[in-house]
Amino acid sequence: MAQEIVADRVRIDGEIGHGGMGAVYRGVYLPTGQAVAVKALRPEAVQRDPTLLERFRREADALARLNHPNIARVLETIEHGDRHYIVMEYYPRGDLNGLMHSAAPLPINRILRLALEVADALTRAHYLDIIHRDIKPANVLIADDGSAKLTDFGVAHFSAKEAVTGVGTVIGTLSYLSPEAMDGEAIDARADIWSFGVMLFEMIAGRRPFDAENVVSTALAILSQPTPDLEALRADCPVALVDLVCRMLEKDPDARISSVRLVGAELEQIIRGRTDRTDAARLAHGGTEMRSRFAVSKPLTDLIRSNLPPQTTAFVGREQEIEALLRLLGEPETRLVTLLAPGGMGKTRLALEVAERIVQASADHSTSRALRFPDGVSFVELAPLDDASLIVPAVADAVGCSFQADGRSPADQLLDFLSEKRMLLVLDNFEHVLEGALLVGDLLRRAPQMRFIATSRERLNLQEESLYRIEGLTFPEWDTPEDALEYAAVKLFMQGARRALPGYALTADDLPFVSQICRLVEGMPLGLLLAAAWLDNLTLAEIAQEIRRGLDILATEVRNVPERQRSMRAVFDYS
Repeated sequence: MAQEIVADRVRIDGEIGHGGMGAVYRGVYLPTGQAVAVKALRPEAVQRDPTLLERFRREADALARLNHPNIARVLETIEHGDRHYIVMEYYPRGDLNGLMHSAAPLPINRILRLALEVADALTRAHYLDIIHRDIKPANVLIADDGSAKLTDFGVAHFSAKEAVTGVGTVIGTLSYLSPEAMDGEAIDARADIWSFGVMLFEMIAGRRPFDAENVVSTALAILSQPTPDLEALRADCPVALVDLVCRMLEKDPDARISSVRLVGAELEQIIRGRTDRTDAARLAHGGTEMRSRFAVSKPLTDLIRSNLPPQTTAFVGREQEIEALLRLLGEPETRLVTLLAPGGMGKTRLALEVAERIVQASADHSTSRALRFPDGVSFVELAPLDDASLIVPAVADAVGCSFQADGRSPADQLLDFLSEKRMLLVLDNFEHVLEGALLVGDLLRRAPQMRFIATSRERLNLQEESLYRIEGLTFPEWDTPEDALEYAAVKLFMQGARRALPGYALTADDLPFVSQICRLVEGMPLGLLLAAAWLDNLTLAEIAQEIRRGLDILATEVRNVPERQRSMRAVFDYS
């Protein structure tokens, strides 16, 4: 078609593709000048089938609601006379179908990453009770960075709305239709899992599992033929991935893997290499032996994502504090807990340990529902920030929210992204940006299923805030207790001592001086570790004597310690 300006909003330059209900054009979005794809509905198609207009509007509605990094983003919908348009971001790299044909076979790692992104997108859709109903490679676009963007929700089913098509109507693309959809039965999210399984099989094997010489034969294969041996078709495919695809392609929906969130969790486990690759005898797909072979001790439905930084030393003490914090966070009315203490008291390490316990308890299925966070546990380091306006991008980066040029502020986009998330957010060193505490207040209101742990030297002063004050580790009150090594402060001192002098052991003569050091720093974890670091130069008695003279000895030159924690003097100056 010739170049056309639509409603002074978009310029249409040329056709990308077309089908029975309309066409997709390449164009320019005039308000921003960015390249866009414009989906247009043919008026004559609407005349033949008025339900097409409702489907078209529903697709626009779905894409507008589905704010997710792996779902194609709508910039605007336009109704101009008898013509209807959806203006979307343009992805010049094409779709997954083209990628598979241009780079066959796709590397397994690439397949896993793309599949995980599709699973994430579908999880968001299913959370909003939207069933896509047409999962296939042509509906997965490829962004400039290589990530997947799910699109084409034109035949999606909204469980909260009256269906445009009733039971008995077959919707979707034949080769990807589930058996229950083929029979015209009522479908649910498990139909998307089947279609996703067909697409994943195709990505791995380079062909679809049930294609036959004609439509009737293909339909019969979907309904009655077993899934082909994927492992025989792709020798480098991990056995765990073969098993996952087979469970996605169970013909009985009740036997099929039950949720796309579980699919994503298993894909992530395979990516992380936590499943065994074995060359034992090939087992019948879907059989009880195969299921037993891939049995896991922790239910994958409860595995949650986290970006908690790994710790290089074992956690010491604080068991009573951890139990108290878990109880507090498990109370329905508690949404924000602030760990309050001066610098060097171990706020960050305690918050991380509590968060890690929550992650592990979820994997073990051993925690209350209040402490289960299927959308993840995210850690946000605020110490490097020098302006409260930087909190929004810092949180967005931690939770995986990408900002779009759609007229909404970054803060509003973040609030929208998190509004329906069930997530734990750990906000570390909030004293740096206390003026940004109102953002937490907004999140508490807009994201009712989220919970927060903040660490700070000062309270956030929010009405929802529960304060938990932290003191030093337990330490001996006298010089020579028989149970000195049972005190948390002594244990932590010994941990630091063995880093300075591997193999270091206390003698009976050492106990008075260790006890004195613990008392002098009042069980403060940072003080204990700084003191222990001097053991390669001083005796315990000399360290205790130096601390009595002043705090300047409690310092370190270790490069990867924050400057504010390199000495007790710096801690107090900072406070």
